[in-house]
Amino acid sequence: MKLQSVFIYISIILMLAAFQVKAQSDSTAYVHGLPVSEDDTVAVFPQSDLGPQENIVAVPESQIPKKVKKALRKGDQYEGWQGSTVYYDKNTHLYLVEIKRGNASRIYGLDESGRPVTYDEVSKNDDQ
Repeated sequence: MKLQSVFIYISIILMLAAFQVKAQSDSTAYVHGLPVSEDDTVAVFPQSDLGPQENIVAVPESQIPKKVKKALRKGDQYEGWQGSTVYYDKNTHLYLVEIKRGNASRIYGLDESGRPVTYDEVSKNDDQ
C-alpha cells in the first residue's frame, strides 16, 4: 500500500508541475521584430488614421524675429516677401516664407537666426 500512495503523490506532483509549466508558457508574438503579447493594452493605430497636427502657424509680421526680418530684407531672392504670409513650423523651428513669381512658388526656410536652411520650388502647370 505504501508503494501505491508514493505513486499517487508522485503523480500529483508531476501534474502540478505540468500545470505550473503550462501557466508560464510564453504568449509573446513578434510583429515587425517588436514583442506583442495577448495582455498588451496599448492600441496600435496606423499613421494614416491619426489626424493632422497643427504644427505650422501663421506669424504676424510684428512677431517675426528681427534677425529673420533682416535676412528677408537683405536677400534679393526674398523680394516680395512682405506680400506673403510667413509661417512658423513648431517641429523644425523654421520660419517658412512663400514667394510667388508667375506660375511658380518658392518656399524658403530660415532658422531663428535668419540663416536659410531649406528651399523648395513648386510650379503650377496650366496643362493640368
